Amino acid sequence: MATPTVIDFVILYASETGTAEDVAFKIWKEATQSKGISCSVANVSEFPMEDLQNVSYAMFIIATSGSVGALRHAYCWV
Repeated sequence: MATPTVIDFVILYASETGTAEDVAFKIWKEATQSKGISCSVANVSEFPMEDLQNVSYAMFIIATSGSVGALRHAYCWV
């Protein structure tokens, strides 16, 4: 059995209009370029929930536009 890859830091976002995605990538840019932190960004709906056990730190950015639209993308996590 292969050893799972450990991810130091992952930023997961859920967004209907792109706001949370924009914020996630701004944080990613600051973390990687200014702080030298190894991290990745992913849409929460595309990130396998079971892979979270291989993550040291996770940040969730979820934006709504007055409805629960963004939560549709994160439903598997709720």
